[in-house]
Amino acid sequence: MKRRFVGLLVTSLLIFLLLMGSGVSRADEEFVTFLPIISNQGEIHGEWIAYIGVPDWNVWLISADGARLVKVTDDGTPLGNTPHIFYWGMKWSPNGQMLAFQRRISGVVYEESIQVYDLSTKIVNKVVTGLSIKGFDWTPDSRGIVYAPMKQPISGLYVVELQTRQIFELVPPVRGISLWFPQWSPDGRYLAFEEVPFIEGHGSMVVYDTVNNVYPLPYGRLGNISWAPNGLALAYDNANYPPGIGNSINLKMPAYMGQSLSPLSSELGDSTPQFSPDGRLIAFVRKTIREPGETYGPIWLVDPDPYDGVPARQFTYSNFTHPQWSPDGKQLVAQAYCGSLLCEDDLIILSLDPPAEFLLKTGAKWPEWQP
Repeated sequence: MKRRFVGLLVTSLLIFLLLMGSGVSRADEEFVTFLPIISNQGEIHGEWIAYIGVPDWNVWLISADGARLVKVTDDGTPLGNTPHIFYWGMKWSPNGQMLAFQRRISGVVYEESIQVYDLSTKIVNKVVTGLSIKGFDWTPDSRGIVYAPMKQPISGLYVVELQTRQIFELVPPVRGISLWFPQWSPDGRYLAFEEVPFIEGHGSMVVYDTVNNVYPLPYGRLGNISWAPNGLALAYDNANYPPGIGNSINLKMPAYMGQSLSPLSSELGDSTPQFSPDGRLIAFVRKTIREPGETYGPIWLVDPDPYDGVPARQFTYSNFTHPQWSPDGKQLVAQAYCGSLLCEDDLIILSLDPPAEFLLKTGAKWPEWQP
């Protein structure tokens, strides 16, 4: 299997290089890279799971054993309040020591910001403020945040350095199309994002080579994305966004950022792929229930190596959304569907071997497991 997979990567690399030749090269311009810092000294992995509380819409931490709770923010307000203040979009820094999230105020005034909670100081700092922010991600060295401010008529991607608060444009909109939803590869080489031409929904995927400063041609439309741990491939669900139509179609895995392999799953509505920490499995949701802002269904697992020929297998029979792996790859945490819009979802821990599940927290959404 390894020999076949290596052969696939070499072939895909040649295809990728040919494709890159037809893209836009920016190698003659100065570019700042953010390669990861390799250090495990003193780090504690997987101790905390972040989530958004319901109905207060604040950021919380719960220990993975369920024994400890930490309230990170305290100004969230229930739905129906004016103004309504809520948090979402949480992401742990690659070193696991900080948690970033978005904050929105709506009602009399409207404002969005990116804020960062430091585990060591237990302080929340606002690092970016704007009228609308269309996605963000950590730099691989955990020293900055790349984000997409929604500007008229078009906007690129910017980086804020946490220590200095310096902001600079990282990737300009070279084709005259706004760039949204950045996602950095773990090795720091590639930056995936979307070119969104109509200032709504999803667009076409671009995988920017930040080391060689090459901006390739876009690939297909996408929605949710997950990088392989080695940074050599990514899994994503296709996106389709005419008004009134959902954005989850199927699950594919591009080889070396260029060619898409045969779909790992082709059921209408497969979504939210998540690579396991060792890269041997992808967890995803097979949609059965659609609620405003959420897609629920059983969790399935699939081998990302297409030459293994192992079909996807159903892992749960209850309906979940937002599955997230534990750092050791032995468990998942997911948001369980409570049955209607009138109740509050729960967080469930799902063990793979032996299969088991237990309730972690009631009234919680969008879990993120500390790396």
